[in-house]
Amino acid sequence: AIHIKFCERIRARRKAINLTQVDIAKRLKITGASYSQIETGNSSPSLDTISRVAEALGCKPIDLLK
Repeated sequence: AIHIKFCERIRARRKAINLTQVDIAKRLKITGASYSQIETGNSSPSLDTISRVAEALGCKPIDLLK
C-alpha cells in the first residue's frame, strides 16, 4: 500500500509543478524509462532514490511517503 501511495504522490507532485517524466529523469540523471518505472510502481526505489526523487520534485521524502 505504501508503494502504491508513493507512486500516486510522485505523479501528483510532478503534475502539480508542471513537469514531465523526462524533466524529472533529467534532474535525477536517469533515463525517462527508468523514471517511468519508478512512477508506475514497476520498480522499487531505494531510500536514496526516494530522497533524490523528493529533491527533484522540490519536497521532502516524508511528503511522498505519508
